[in-house]
Amino acid sequence: MLNVIEYDRSERLYKLTDPTTGEIVKEFPSGPDGRQAAHRASVKLLSPSLYEMATQVIGRNPILASRVWKATEILLSGGVTQFDAVTYAVISQGGHEYGDYIVTVLEDGVLHCDCEDYGPFLPSGQQICKHRLAVIFGRKWEPETPY
Repeated sequence: MLNVIEYDRSERLYKLTDPTTGEIVKEFPSGPDGRQAAHRASVKLLSPSLYEMATQVIGRNPILASRVWKATEILLSGGVTQFDAVTYAVISQGGHEYGDYIVTVLEDGVLHCDCEDYGPFLPSGQQICKHRLAVIFGRKWEPETPY
C-alpha cells in the first residue's frame, strides 16, 4: 500500500491523506473493494498522468487491471531502477521471497522479465506481468509532484 493510505482498525476504514497538507481527503470501507478504491484514488492524487496511463491500458485490456494497479504501486514507491539503456531492476512491493526482478528490453523492443508470472498476452502477442508494466509506465511517465 502506498504511504498516503492508512488503515484505521478501530474505524475499519482506509484513509487517504493529502501528502502536502496531511489532511484526510477521503475514506474507504474495509475489505478488498475499499482497499482497491483507496489505491486507485491515491494514484490519481499522487500522479494524475500515471492514473490516466493506467486507466487507458485497462480500457484497452481489462484483463490487466490487477497487474496495472500493482505496477503503479511499484512505480510510485520507487521500485523501478534503471541500470543501463535496456536493463531495469523492479522491486515487488510488500517484500517478496524471490527479491528483485530484472526486466530487459530486447532488440525487437519486447520486454523480458525473469519472474514466473507470465500473465495474459497482449494483442501484440507479448506476455505481460506487473514488473513489465511498471517499466513500461516508468519509461513514459514524468512525475508531477515531488512526494
